Amino acid sequence: MLKALPEGTESRTFTVMRLKNLRWIVVLMSLALVVLVVFQYRSVHDTLQANAQQFDKQVIHAMNQAVVVMAEQEAYEATLRQVEQWVHLEEEVADTTKYSVRIKSLADSLRNKMVVAQQGISIYQSRVDLLRQEEAELVVRQKELVQRELALDRALADSVERASFQAKNYFYYSSTPADSVGTIVVESVGSIQDQSNQVFTIVIESQEQERGRPLAERLNAERIDSVLQATLLNQGIDIPYEFGVMDLKEQSVAATNTPKLTIQHLVASPYQVAMYKRDIFQQQPAMLAMHFPQKQAYMFRKVLLSMASSILLVGVILFCFVYAIRTILKQKKLSEIKNDFINNMTHEFKTPVATVGLAVEALQDQSLGDLPEMRTRYLRIIRDENNRLGMQVEKVLQIATLDRKELKLKIERIDVHAVIRQALDKINLQVAKREGQILTHLEAATSEVEADPLHLSNIIYNLLDNANKYSPEEPQIDIATRSQPDGLWVTVADQGIGMTRDVVNRIFDKFYRVPTGNVHNVKGFGLGLAYVKTMVEAHHGKIMVTSQPNQGSIFEIFIPYAHG
Repeated sequence: MLKALPEGTESRTFTVMRLKNLRWIVVLMSLALVVLVVFQYRSVHDTLQANAQQFDKQVIHAMNQAVVVMAEQEAYEATLRQVEQWVHLEEEVADTTKYSVRIKSLADSLRNKMVVAQQGISIYQSRVDLLRQEEAELVVRQKELVQRELALDRALADSVERASFQAKNYFYYSSTPADSVGTIVVESVGSIQDQSNQVFTIVIESQEQERGRPLAERLNAERIDSVLQATLLNQGIDIPYEFGVMDLKEQSVAATNTPKLTIQHLVASPYQVAMYKRDIFQQQPAMLAMHFPQKQAYMFRKVLLSMASSILLVGVILFCFVYAIRTILKQKKLSEIKNDFINNMTHEFKTPVATVGLAVEALQDQSLGDLPEMRTRYLRIIRDENNRLGMQVEKVLQIATLDRKELKLKIERIDVHAVIRQALDKINLQVAKREGQILTHLEAATSEVEADPLHLSNIIYNLLDNANKYSPEEPQIDIATRSQPDGLWVTVADQGIGMTRDVVNRIFDKFYRVPTGNVHNVKGFGLGLAYVKTMVEAHHGKIMVTSQPNQGSIFEIFIPYAHG
């Protein structure tokens, strides 16, 4: 024999299946989100590493450039010092005319050499820099010379100093008295190759002298700083830095821009280059080391846009994920509330409909024709049950009206105590049937307020009805009032089943009913307290609840004397 499934079994089975599907959806979405976060993290991490490697290469390249530039500057300055210290050549030539010539220092003679060419009876002269001359044969162009005509008169001067022509690699210096026209005595001074050898000797000696100087004297911290700054800027690096030159022989810091920088800090630096790479003898081994205190911040700034985009993308996806889960849970909750509402409404409507049906059948009995009292009784039952159905429908319509914000209050000056007494008249019979009682403490000095009489009456009645329904047996209900300067408090207390904190947070939700087990022994749709809270707030009041499990509940509402 087949047995019917208990009511609601299919709904509960469907809900369990949907819950399992929801869990799988949450797991898959969470996994996808985790994978996305990992990929974004790896992308940013790889970008940071690539930028760090590029930064390291640029720094080393800039340091190598700086070392080369500083070496060239040092060599140039050392050579100039050596040239300036070269022994000045002085030669005196004595003859019958008491003639003498002074030759300037080698540096000046090399840099500013007077070259004179003779063509016929005309003499041409020009100055050239032999230090810059690379050709083996010096060519003097006529257009670059300044022509100077010399008079042939014996009375011009006691002697005429002339420099003669160039013959391939040789310069000649001549001096002759002007006792005969065209008679020239020529004396060879030296070749370009000889003077080049002298320059090479000067450079070698200057380098040797420079190597002999202490390392601290050879280095200039300000110059190193300026060269490093220029080479780093050339690589696109513009952040604070610290540098130091390590004297490897003395194990000390020879030059630095940061006094607190120690040899240990420099040794630990990843940025080190040899200071004198061209010194094959390494008489003074030194290393240039650098440190960038803000390197990490600089690296992060370079990937800030990429990182912000990744974080924004993950944030948006996370928000959508959380929003979707909350929406799904909300829909699940609404589905459960809908099912509970349908079940409750079925039970609430089933009893009055069945009662009306029985009364109609009784009225159809012909034997009641001689019993007018019975007919009147059944008609009264039909009327009461019809009113009950109408009230239930009205509650649902009221909640729908409140959701659409279409409710308009009819504000009047009314006595709250009178409204409470009217509500007590309606509820006393129900409480008395359960052998309970309602105690009143109407102590408010001023009981008149501006409110809607119908809705205020429904508020009081719903609170009393709620206290009665959730009292297990012999309900004990207290209702009291008290005045405040700006309004009136109404308190309804019971000694019923009470509520946990979680239940208290949800009792004002529409269609929510306090759990009392699987048995439908508490009537209603779960709309009463939602209606109460909405209407109290519509009157610019407030409602508070205090409850403990198995110790009853206390509902307090505040209604201001003046509406708005």
